Amino acid sequence: MTKTMLRAELLQTKALRIDEHHHFISDTHFGHAGMMRMCARPFESVAEMDRHMIEQWNSVVQPGDEVWHLGDFAYRGDADHAEKIFKQLHGRKHLIIGNHDDETTLELDWASVQHRKILQHGGTKIILDHYPLREWLHFHNDSIHLFGHVHSNIPSSTRALDVGVDHVGFAPLNINGVREWLARQQTRDFRGLSWQEEQDELAKLTPEQGEF
Repeated sequence: MTKTMLRAELLQTKALRIDEHHHFISDTHFGHAGMMRMCARPFESVAEMDRHMIEQWNSVVQPGDEVWHLGDFAYRGDADHAEKIFKQLHGRKHLIIGNHDDETTLELDWASVQHRKILQHGGTKIILDHYPLREWLHFHNDSIHLFGHVHSNIPSSTRALDVGVDHVGFAPLNINGVREWLARQQTRDFRGLSWQEEQDELAKLTPEQGEF
């Protein structure tokens, strides 16, 4: 590992302090028609879906705010379309790279681009990753984990929250909104369970519990 690579790795473990002007969202999939079918998004067209997400974003994010997008910003869209949408969205935007973030997305004017980031709000560390983690850095201290990728198919808990639009809605959450969502979740820890045991636990959940 080169010194440059090592420095980049170390920077990812250093927490950036944030306030209520930081917002979180994931898996917008701008331009992806399949989302209306696979995730039952209630729109008649891609244009309507994209327009609604832009409006919802700008309804809560001010131009001077910071937004952490936890991956899958757009889906195989052309560069002009992705850039047009990007420029309409309020805030200074950061990307946590998702599996669908190709060169078109990576070349947008992000304030920062990384696979993982650690933030801090008060005494709480906030671990950002596109993918849900069973355990994370600072897990045994005051910390929470925000993720995307799963489109509401894996339940959140009091310490780990899916901030994808198909779970929390189409508007980004600020840190206060994140804490409110976490407070409504069940205490849950799948770290020690086998795959089958985890499936059995998931099977016990119902839509009425607000997890799906």
